[in-house]
Amino acid sequence: MKTVQFLCKQMGENSTTSHDLYSEIVNGKVKISVPRKDENGRKTLSYDKIEKDLSEINMNETISVCLAFDNDMLVQKELWSIREVQLPDWLSGEEYLRMEIRFKYLWGFGCSMETPEKIQRFLLDISDEALRLGYIKLLSTKNFKSPVRESLYNQVMAWIDTNPEDRKYGKPLSWKQEAMLVNRHVMLEAKQKSTSLYWRR
Repeated sequence: MKTVQFLCKQMGENSTTSHDLYSEIVNGKVKISVPRKDENGRKTLSYDKIEKDLSEINMNETISVCLAFDNDMLVQKELWSIREVQLPDWLSGEEYLRMEIRFKYLWGFGCSMETPEKIQRFLLDISDEALRLGYIKLLSTKNFKSPVRESLYNQVMAWIDTNPEDRKYGKPLSWKQEAMLVNRHVMLEAKQKSTSLYWRR
């Protein structure tokens, strides 16, 4: 595991909304979006990324936001902040910045951040939340009581360990086998986890 620093920015319109990750801090530098100008020097809707020293960012700058979603009274809130995030050694800050929500949901569904990279990337590609949770439960099992589930585990791991170009099938399990990973309880748990993560800021 490693610690990565990010410059964060207030994007939400309410003071209760936390700052969003904006740019990884690398060697004291950050990348800032600036409006592109047309031939007349007027700002356009396009943006360019430019590199700046972190010291050039006014960390005391504030922005007007609503007090809360149900209170439109304007208050001042810091525009910028710095946050440290723990990431797996194999995950770059740049990739995490692009896929922050997907990784948060993956880890929030119970996949350990210390799970091998190849397993996490396999799980990231599963769009169905209940099915993803079913796979997470299967792949995180240490001692199997059911030989059927142990067989499914071995089949999935064999597929993951096989080079993509050498795989005979596009996924490790058939539809019928995947149905064994998802029952009513798993679907309900997945819905609860998804709702909780959505509202957790």
